[in-house]
Amino acid sequence: LGRSPSCNLVIDAPWVSANHGVLTLENGVIQYCDLRSRNGTSIEGPNGRRQAPPNEPIVLENGDRLFLGVVVVTVRAVAAEAAPEG
Repeated sequence: LGRSPSCNLVIDAPWVSANHGVLTLENGVIQYCDLRSRNGTSIEGPNGRRQAPPNEPIVLENGDRLFLGVVVVTVRAVAAEAAPEG
């Protein structure tokens, strides 16, 4: 996530760093890692709001919201469809 054209998800907003953070999905687990962005990232979930520590991946839950300055990204887990047999 970031302003840089090299990001998979480009967010053109002044509060977002060129390379703000990384979202990953591995084995059904969604993680976010703030890449020492200038303005940081807050995460809001069922247990309240917390600051994402720089360079430390945090496990996210469905419905968590990432705050990158005034930009809000909501995490939505979507089940993959099974491949047809045959």
